[in-house]
Amino acid sequence: MSDSQFLAGAIPQVLPAEICLACKVCCHFPDRESPLAPVVVDGERATLELRESRCQFRGFADSRGARVEPIPEREAFLCPFYVPGTGECGVYADRPIDCRLYPFTLTETPDGGAAVLGIDRTCPAIGRGGYADAFRREAEGLARLLEDEATPLLTAHHRLVGRWYPEIEPLVRLPGLSRALRRTGRLGGTSAPPIAPPPLPRMPDLARIRPGDSKFLERFQRARERYSPRRLGQATLPALLPHAAHLAIGWVEVEDALAVVAANGLAAFLPFAPLGPDPERAARAVLSSLARGGSSGEAARVEGLSEPEAEVFRKAGWNLASRPPEYVYRRSDLAALAGPEFASRRRQVRVARRRLAPEVRRYSLADREACEGLLERWIAHRKQSHEDSAYRGLLAHAASAHARALSGPDAYGLEGWVLLTRDRIAAYTFAFQSGPDTLCILFEVADPETPGAGALIFQDLCARTDALCTVNTLDDGGFPSLAWSKASYRPIRLEPVYAACSVEKAHRG
Repeated sequence: MSDSQFLAGAIPQVLPAEICLACKVCCHFPDRESPLAPVVVDGERATLELRESRCQFRGFADSRGARVEPIPEREAFLCPFYVPGTGECGVYADRPIDCRLYPFTLTETPDGGAAVLGIDRTCPAIGRGGYADAFRREAEGLARLLEDEATPLLTAHHRLVGRWYPEIEPLVRLPGLSRALRRTGRLGGTSAPPIAPPPLPRMPDLARIRPGDSKFLERFQRARERYSPRRLGQATLPALLPHAAHLAIGWVEVEDALAVVAANGLAAFLPFAPLGPDPERAARAVLSSLARGGSSGEAARVEGLSEPEAEVFRKAGWNLASRPPEYVYRRSDLAALAGPEFASRRRQVRVARRRLAPEVRRYSLADREACEGLLERWIAHRKQSHEDSAYRGLLAHAASAHARALSGPDAYGLEGWVLLTRDRIAAYTFAFQSGPDTLCILFEVADPETPGAGALIFQDLCARTDALCTVNTLDDGGFPSLAWSKASYRPIRLEPVYAACSVEKAHRG
C-alpha cells in the first residue's frame, strides 16, 4: 500500500456520505484555472486518468502532483468527476486526499510562515447539525496523523498546502510539516508570489467603490437609513473600505436594492446583506448574475448578518453559520467608569492621567508619520507577545488597513483622534458613527511602552461623543486575549453575527 493510499484510508469521515453527495457547494469553480480545484498526488493522478477520459491536469513547475482542471458546463466550471444530473461524485470511493480532507484544509498562515490544519467556514454543514464541534474534536487527531505519517508526502506535493484566505479558520499548527517545508524553501513567501489586489468579479453593471466617492457614500447612507438603520457595525462601508488592499469592492443595483460585492482573489461574496425591500431576493439575484459571469459559487455567501437579517435568510432556506459577536456598550458607562465593576479600569485611567498629563485632539495628516512609526512599534510588540503565526498574519493585513486610514480618513468615512503626552503621540484611534446613535471604534493603537494610553484615548473619545447612546467595538476575531479585554469594559450586550450560505449555486470555498 502506498503512502497516499494509507493516508486516504485513515482520514476520518466526519460528515455522513449522503450529506456530502447531496451538497452542491463543492466541485463548482469560477474558472478553469481556479486555485480551489483539488490537487492530486502522483499515484492518484494515474488512477483518476483511468476513470474519466475528459480529465485534464495542470502540473506544477515546483512541486510533484497536479491540479485537476475544471471543465465548462453551461454557466460554470465543474470538476470532471462531478455528475450534474445527480450531484454525485463519480469517483467518490477513490476521491483524492485533498477532497477527503474537506472541509478540513491544509493552508499557510496569513504571513506564509507556517502550515496549519484549518477548516473552511463556507462549508454549509459547518453551521448546522453540530458538525462544527465534531470537526474541531477530530482536528487534533487528524493533525497528529498528518504530522506522523504524511509529512514526506505533503512536502513532496507541497501544493496541497494552499494559500490562506479569510474564510479559513486555523485549528491546529503543524510544526513538523512547517519545518520540512521551510527546509525546502516552500514557506515564508518563497513558494508563490504575493497575491496582488484582486480584480472585480465579472458581473454586468458592477462598479468599483472608490474611497472618497462622496456621492456613492451618501447614496449608501440614504439606503441604509431607509432599510436597515441599525445593522451591525461591520456591515458598513467605513468598516469595509480600508481593507481594499486585499479586497476588490464593488456595488450594483438589483431587485430595487443596493448590493455591495467583495472579492479576495479566490472568491466573491457579499460582505453584508443588500439594502432594499427584499434583501434575500436581491442576494439571490446577485448570485445568479455572478454565476453568468463565471464567479458563481462564493457569492452565495452573505457575511455580516444581524440576528433579524439572518432569520430572513434562514426562512428562505439558506444555511447559517455563527461568527464572533460584536461588543456593544452604554456610552455613558465608558465615559464615567463609575461603580465597582469598573474599579480596575478607573484606577488605570486615574494613574495614567496623573503620570502622562495627556492631550487628545483630532488626527491630521501632519500626524501621519508619527502614527505610522507608532503602528510599527505596536505591531513589533504584538508579534513578540503572540507567537501564533495566524495572528501575526492578521497583523500584517491590519497594517495595510491602518495605513489607508492614516493616509486620509475622510475618504473612508472615518474620524481620527490622537493622544499626546509631552508632545509625543502615544495612541491613536479611528471611529465612525453607525446608525442614529452608535459610535463604532474601528482601530485603536497605543504605545506598548506607555501604560494606560489606550485606556485614556478610549475613555476620552466616549466622553466626547455625548450625543450618542452606545459604543460598538466590533468583534474579537476569535482571539481570547482580545475577547477578555473587550469583556472587561462590561458590554451591555453581545450582538450576534451570522453568515448565510445558499447551496443552490455555490461551489467549494
